Amino acid sequence: MIQGRIVQLTPPSIMANIPAWFGWESVGYGDVGEPNGACFAVGVPLPSQLDQAIAQAMTQISRAGIEALRRGDAKLLLDYSEEALSLENANLEGMYETLLDARIPARNVYLANQNLSFDAQHTDYCQGKGIAPVHIVTADLMSFRMLQLTLASPGEMERSEAFQLRVQRIKRGERSQHSFVCMNNLAKSHRLGVALFLVGHRRFSRGRLSFAVAEPETWTTAEDDFVKRFPSSASLLGNMVRLKNLTPLIIDENIGTEKNRLSTVFSIPYKPYMDSLMSICTESEMYGLSYQRITEKSFKTMMMGIPSLIVGNPLSLKRLRGYGFETFSPFIDESYDEEESADRRLAMIFSEARRILGFNAQQQIKFEMNMLEISEHNFYAAKKTTMRNFENFYETIFSRIFAPSASNLPQLTDAPQSKGGQ
Repeated sequence: MIQGRIVQLTPPSIMANIPAWFGWESVGYGDVGEPNGACFAVGVPLPSQLDQAIAQAMTQISRAGIEALRRGDAKLLLDYSEEALSLENANLEGMYETLLDARIPARNVYLANQNLSFDAQHTDYCQGKGIAPVHIVTADLMSFRMLQLTLASPGEMERSEAFQLRVQRIKRGERSQHSFVCMNNLAKSHRLGVALFLVGHRRFSRGRLSFAVAEPETWTTAEDDFVKRFPSSASLLGNMVRLKNLTPLIIDENIGTEKNRLSTVFSIPYKPYMDSLMSICTESEMYGLSYQRITEKSFKTMMMGIPSLIVGNPLSLKRLRGYGFETFSPFIDESYDEEESADRRLAMIFSEARRILGFNAQQQIKFEMNMLEISEHNFYAAKKTTMRNFENFYETIFSRIFAPSASNLPQLTDAPQSKGGQ
């Protein structure tokens, strides 16, 4: 049986943080000690570099370690769990050629990523090529980071205090200070569309939008991709000049440099959520059913207990409900979540956002009051929800690689120190 012994070869790898939770032995960078019973963890920087990650690992693993991998006495984990793979971005051909050259059987190799649809895509790919597949495991490093944030810490105390102030405001019958909060970092086409929609809305001045200054070629790429992928909303490009003139749009609660403040999407600035009517959450991507994942961005809006529109992949709300959160139907029309077409889904989101942004003061107060029970559930369920998500993560990766017996499952205890977030 494979034991819980981890040899981390190259950063970034999820294996750097996980052993602290389970009390397993974790060997630092490089091949140290007895290779039998080890899992060699290889961080994959980019999906195009799967082959390069394996090749680099082969230079770090001893001859005895490579022989253990060939026999199946050790395992190799290619870790891309911080992001998602697809047939379009993953260099599968290079990966399998490199494994063949190294004479490492695919059955001894695990490939981790966030895309729920990739396993089926990969199976079809291998069947078409007539090759034995590596094991695909769907795992989400964001669940680990969100779990850290919801355990006892100064940040959790701040979240709780901010939420209580929001609840008290709603119960007093006072409307929110801002109509929306929408945080963006990288200028992707669906985020560009949302920003164009918001700056063109008459309630824009009552909202909070972050959007960074982009290089000219980045603007051009995002604009061209927006027209191609979202033709139903192409008329919003009439707001492009205004958006460019307004950037950088900074939500200024975070103290620090402009660069840090522009990166608020990667932290949890509590106040912008707590004094806003709703969150318009722009996820990392917006595709069809072939690309299914949610990231820490959707988790954050749920943790804040704020009504949200998720501008992301289809079935994102369904996944959030699977983690134990409640979404906001019937007070928000969430039919967009089941729409496979990204173009139509974005148009449906804009339609619902336009309706909510059109509320008068009394309608805004009633809107928040109606959803207060859901908001409170999501706020208080966050810790349990992220714990469940992390335990699912453990099940998908560690039980498959290390195969511990049910009586030997490690117990989660204190939160480890974070080694840096996005």
